[in-house]
Amino acid sequence: MMSKYVIRSSNAETFKAAGHLVAEVFSGDNPRLYERMSHDWVANLPTKPNFSYNLCRVGVINGEVVSQVLIEKDTIYYGKTKLKVAMIGKVATHPQYRHMGYSSALIRDTLATVAEQGAHLALLNDLGSFYHHFGFSTVLPDTVLEVDSETAMHMPRPLRIRTATIEDLTEIAQLYQRHWGGRVSFRRSTHWWEWKFNSSIDPILVAVTQGDRVQGYLWRETMGNQLEIVCDTLPATMSLLSFLGKRMNNIHEPSIQLMIPPDDTILSFVRQMMTVNVRAVYRYNSGWMARIIDSTALLNALLPEITSHARTLVPDFNSRALYLTSDVDAVTIGLHTQPNSGLHLSHRDFIQVMFGSLRPMMLARRDQLPDDMVQLLEVLFPPRIASIAPLNWM
Repeated sequence: MMSKYVIRSSNAETFKAAGHLVAEVFSGDNPRLYERMSHDWVANLPTKPNFSYNLCRVGVINGEVVSQVLIEKDTIYYGKTKLKVAMIGKVATHPQYRHMGYSSALIRDTLATVAEQGAHLALLNDLGSFYHHFGFSTVLPDTVLEVDSETAMHMPRPLRIRTATIEDLTEIAQLYQRHWGGRVSFRRSTHWWEWKFNSSIDPILVAVTQGDRVQGYLWRETMGNQLEIVCDTLPATMSLLSFLGKRMNNIHEPSIQLMIPPDDTILSFVRQMMTVNVRAVYRYNSGWMARIIDSTALLNALLPEITSHARTLVPDFNSRALYLTSDVDAVTIGLHTQPNSGLHLSHRDFIQVMFGSLRPMMLARRDQLPDDMVQLLEVLFPPRIASIAPLNWM
């Protein structure tokens, strides 16, 4: 008789076991990385703002944790609107229990859990196509800036590079807000910054002026292979890239690869100094993916933002004539002043239009939409720069 597989909320004991499972699955055969991941899970994660053991769901057989998923409740800005997001990550199943349907059961349980918590959207980052079967769609590209390591290494360093202190966090947070806050991005509270600083294993580096003002930061977490760089000025960009170039050259890496928004100021600075390769990669059924959890609540939250933006483009736009409705798997958009004008978009299409990864004209060519509907979508959902900063990756 097969043992029963039970999914439940974690407690302190099963959370620790889940951490060892995550470390085993994601560290490969690297014992040092295993220890670092286990320590980070047990010692640092429970101190994160808004953490709760209930947000770790574990699959148990005969008292043994054989699978687990971590849910993080967060907020992203969509213009001036704050959307409730459930980040799903660290999905892991013990190798002996794979291909038995346990991961699928865990994801179905997770989606039910985040629906109960009132999330508008679920968001995850994964390289496999597994999540496409649960309604997730790719919504954000990976925009990568690549420069030659040796060329960067020989650039001058007009600013001093030093290890950041906790007193620098205010300026670091202001830099992030200035360069990432004006797009579709995560909200980072003061408590989040303090937690990140105190829990970070790798040193955070800042580029400072003679007056010790922070003009750029470089935050690398080797455990998650995440690197976040933000620069306010050309001297800060030169200094941090020169530092990175030397580091990459020392480990025989021929290039520096930075994940930045496509309109980041770093790109304009670097193009003044060297040859740059920039690529935006949309992965089919993988990468940054999103799924609508509560379509009615999402539409209610979006309505003030999209109608306000529409009025800036079309001053006489009649927002009262606009209607957005939803059902189980579709969103309907139309105008009361245009009978039979309702456009039905699947949840997959709607969320891609919303994030800007599917432009209305592309949708029109695929589905032969009438011109007035294309124009309406373009007014409601103009191009937005949506990007997830590396330090927000799970």
